[in-house]
Amino acid sequence: MLQRVWVNIWTIVLLLLIVTAQGTWGAKVVLMAWSDPARWQGLVNGFLADNPDWPHEVEVQVTANSGAPYREKLLAMLAGGTGPDIWLVDPSWLEFDEWARTGIVVEELDPYIKRDGVSLDTMWPVFKDIGGANGKLHALPLHVIPQTMYYNRTYIEELGVADPAAQYLAGTWTFANLVTAAKASTIDKNGDGQFDHWGVESGLMSTWQLWSYVWTSGGDFFDLATGKSTADAPGTIRGIEFVYDLIHTHKVATVPGVTGSVQGFVQGLFTFMQNWGSAPGSFVRNTYGIMEFDWAVVPPPKADATAKHYTPTTVGLWVMNKESKVKDAAWDLLKWLGSAKGNEAWLRATYFHGIAHPAIFQSKYFRDLISQPGWDKNLATIYYDLYMHHARWRPSYRKMADWERLSDQYIVMLRNGQMAVRTAMEELTRLTDALMAE
Repeated sequence: MLQRVWVNIWTIVLLLLIVTAQGTWGAKVVLMAWSDPARWQGLVNGFLADNPDWPHEVEVQVTANSGAPYREKLLAMLAGGTGPDIWLVDPSWLEFDEWARTGIVVEELDPYIKRDGVSLDTMWPVFKDIGGANGKLHALPLHVIPQTMYYNRTYIEELGVADPAAQYLAGTWTFANLVTAAKASTIDKNGDGQFDHWGVESGLMSTWQLWSYVWTSGGDFFDLATGKSTADAPGTIRGIEFVYDLIHTHKVATVPGVTGSVQGFVQGLFTFMQNWGSAPGSFVRNTYGIMEFDWAVVPPPKADATAKHYTPTTVGLWVMNKESKVKDAAWDLLKWLGSAKGNEAWLRATYFHGIAHPAIFQSKYFRDLISQPGWDKNLATIYYDLYMHHARWRPSYRKMADWERLSDQYIVMLRNGQMAVRTAMEELTRLTDALMAE
């Protein structure tokens, strides 16, 4: 009888141990992200292959896109206490800034990083600027993607124009030299009296691209310290006027109706394209057809010899739920996803969609990638500089979405030549300050 009692007691104890051990053994880690489910499952499979003895499982939850549906579903789950253990976040969300500043919702990662000896020296400076707050880290990077200027190297060589990459390496890639190259490559190829090849695409006059030209001119659109618009500041106006003049004074930009962005560049319709650093993925996959020319990269130009190069950057972040019941297991996965090995798996799955670690530049994957025919010999050096020295985070602020809708109206009018830059920016400043005061 006594023996049976002890057996029952030990059975209960063992059951309790099993139940309470779910955070360290036999756990299910829920990961939430957006877009293609196969992409995320592929990353998870890579982690599991690298960690065959990991005794847990991973459930991947995905929404269709990174916009409102994902954000709203995630916030509703967190409010209801059913949030995932790990999720992907866009740091431009004001919620992330609040989570990091107040220490709510997302787990501080510094204790785990210190415990496991994770080196932050292997991450780009721009990531360290946005991955946390108050000196504490709350996220690890999925990707870091700066804006990059791509150009048709074959055509530049045929024209006998000074190579932009060589100019950059010599410290002379400036506004004036972009104008020179763009003028030389805006021509009537077929002799019908109309331009059919342009220097740049008119999409340079858009919110994301303009930051490069505004920052290098010493301007900005908003002063976070004062909460006031600086769209009418001299530096801001100088940067926007440069792009405005490319379109309306020098007339070296594509006209309405011409295919733009990556598709137009691949088709050889213009010489220079400013786009995300992930664009080579489209080149590799022949998404818009086979490129019939060699291409190269260069940072957006600096205003003059005394200025600096800047490029706006987008970042994807992984965070961990502060209320997770399986934190150790979740950290195992998060640590791998945010590592150089996890980033290489991501790059392979997405065809070069955002280098998160300098170590990637030393990998066989990257060396093989840039050794392909048509890829420029200076690509590694210039990409490294973009990430390490020129990438800059576009800050988030209250009512940012409203401001973007407002500013886009003026940018479209500037692209169409319907307003003067100074007039447009003075109006935008007045309306922005009124918006922020509401």
